[in-house]
Amino acid sequence: MEWQWHRRPWLAVLLGVFVTGLGHVYLRRWGRGLTWFLLTIAATALFLPDATPAELLAGGGDPVQLAPALVVGIASLVDVYLQAHKIAEQEASPDKELETTNCPECGKELDDDLGFCSWCTTELNPDAREWTTLPDSPAGAGLLRTGAERL
Repeated sequence: MEWQWHRRPWLAVLLGVFVTGLGHVYLRRWGRGLTWFLLTIAATALFLPDATPAELLAGGGDPVQLAPALVVGIASLVDVYLQAHKIAEQEASPDKELETTNCPECGKELDDDLGFCSWCTTELNPDAREWTTLPDSPAGAGLLRTGAERL
């Protein structure tokens, strides 16, 4: 039996409470974790006066001055929570993959925004996502798109 590591959303949030970005690191979202950590440092450096930490530790000062760093920290916690649940859903249903449609002519993946195969240029019926040919024509010669002849 193969061992599988399950990421726990509550642990990711708990780690994010202690150090901003640490929950993202736990989820192996290295870039997000570093970004949130640096964003917290930037908010602290830009918006927090130099004397505030010393005043707060001494029992004085205005705790409202910590608001920018707290807002970034709370946003990081919300992000890590959403990321953890997204990962948990993906781990819970690994067989559930994105549905893709393949071209019936060449077999390659189709782009949903196009009405034809970008690989072999076979025209597609956009409603049924399948190709059709005009009657009495060789395969692929006169292809239909929503009932109108190809120009």
